[in-house]
Amino acid sequence: VSTTTTHKYNIPMLPAVSAVFLAKVLLILSKPRDDMFGQMNRYFLKLADYHGAFQDCFGLPAFLSLYCSSSEELSRCRAERHWALLSLKDGAVDEFCYKIISQHHVPELIMSSFDSLVDNPDSKSELYLTIDVIETLLQSGGTRAANHLIKRQGLLSWLHGTVSWRNTSSIFPYEALRCRFQKLVTTAVDSYRCIRNARDDGTVDDDGLEFYEKVP
Repeated sequence: VSTTTTHKYNIPMLPAVSAVFLAKVLLILSKPRDDMFGQMNRYFLKLADYHGAFQDCFGLPAFLSLYCSSSEELSRCRAERHWALLSLKDGAVDEFCYKIISQHHVPELIMSSFDSLVDNPDSKSELYLTIDVIETLLQSGGTRAANHLIKRQGLLSWLHGTVSWRNTSSIFPYEALRCRFQKLVTTAVDSYRCIRNARDDGTVDDDGLEFYEKVP
């Protein structure tokens, strides 16, 4: 056999969204006094298969249960939603991650809850983080995120509808919040221009990403 012969293998990749979740949870479970210890401990205690081994490597572990918290305490609900959003923001680093995120309909869920945050004066911190998460998804998700959010979910129309019939000062009472929203609009417009230019150049959208890294 020639020594110059090369072989390619498909090595399963651990998505960043799962890796970040596991890293954060490891720190939480090592500190029983952490505010999120109870929620994370219950999550792993519910894993009955394979003696509780973590298997949700290509999903969004605990995100939906935390973001759609059923806690009776409002402060606890907000804390869990904030943790879920922050973990999503830290874990969304590329198109590979966005594919997983979009498969769980997370962008639609976040966008649908936006109005309730806008109309609630006590939710401005979560509103700021939500805007930040959407922008992160656009920036890190590449062409896949731009196509999905702008062409399929109508992000630009949604942004326009958010402020078109409301008093901007009441929605964004702080200058930092207004600047963050304006930055999101700018990012969305730039993403739209990129996919429009790619279409004009005859570039084909790449929807064939796989959960593997090709290693020579």
